Amino acid sequence: MRVRHTEAGAADVGALLARGIRDDNCREIRRVCSCDPVRALMDTVENADVKVASYVGDDLVALWGVRKKSILSSEAYVWLIASNALDDHWLTFAKESKRILARLQDSYPHLENFVDAGNDRIIGWLKWLGFHFDPEPIVSPLGHQLYRFWR
Repeated sequence: MRVRHTEAGAADVGALLARGIRDDNCREIRRVCSCDPVRALMDTVENADVKVASYVGDDLVALWGVRKKSILSSEAYVWLIASNALDDHWLTFAKESKRILARLQDSYPHLENFVDAGNDRIIGWLKWLGFHFDPEPIVSPLGHQLYRFWR
């Protein structure tokens, strides 16, 4: 099956919530900002400069996008919040993510964000995508270790 991308909207947020946010995404949201994952998802999508819903068949696997650091900046934060359906389509989506990233970097040559230091699967995927990591993790205000990644 192929991955189909659409501009994300309220219906896609509802579809992701109905399928369930992945546990590792919920844990990371709580460790980074100490906020409710549902509220974080809605705020992230609402404030994004680019917001995309990725489907495999009828399964919404992820909402992702970028938010520019400032109005005049080409630097941006890249983000992804996955549904539980991602496990069923991990390889398909991982392969597609390289193409997505190349397209994003045409408009945003510097992408960065933070990842929970204990999220080995996502860190491995980000490295496979060519992201670099700070050598030492930072400690969030809540006491959790996070790695900054960039490309």
